[in-house]
Amino acid sequence: MNTSKNGFQGGHIPPNAPHTTLIITPDLERKNGSSVSKADSVTDSQPLYTITSKSSKPHVTVTQGSTTGEIGTATFHKFTSFNTDLQYRDQKITMYPGLSTGSHQFYYPGMGKLEWRTEGGSEVELRDSKEKTLARLCDLKAIGRMETELIVESKCSEEFEGFLLLSAVALGVRSHLLIATLGDAIGVSVVGTGVGG
Repeated sequence: MNTSKNGFQGGHIPPNAPHTTLIITPDLERKNGSSVSKADSVTDSQPLYTITSKSSKPHVTVTQGSTTGEIGTATFHKFTSFNTDLQYRDQKITMYPGLSTGSHQFYYPGMGKLEWRTEGGSEVELRDSKEKTLARLCDLKAIGRMETELIVESKCSEEFEGFLLLSAVALGVRSHLLIATLGDAIGVSVVGTGVGG
């Protein structure tokens, strides 16, 4: 099966193309960790990915499985720029605020500009330059707090799937850090940010 350079397979994707659902579940014992599994996998198997978040750099780390080395990190710039540096395998990509409120965009090799966009409530969608929805994160605010789903709408490479996960989780963790930082600035304690020290 050939995978295109951009991570998605084939040119035309039929309307009933299979999608992949990744379940992101916070680790109740480690307040700064989450495990990721596919919706159709056995519940007591090893996680597909493990996510760790913290308040120091890198702010988010993604590892394959539960014990192998890291495959991606996210580092947040100061809150005056709102940029996020995503390092995934051999690629370094900067995600930056888009023109619409709550949107973040980046350029992915072979695909051009992609944008995470709020679609009402706490759901965000990743769209390409033709407005095609590539992925949906069901609840941005749930990252690190409650179970949520990342739905990849079309079949794609494992590498691109991991990158989508990193960018979605970085967006969620960044929103928690922003709320905590603003709370500190005005003297309000914010509980349950999903980010450990």
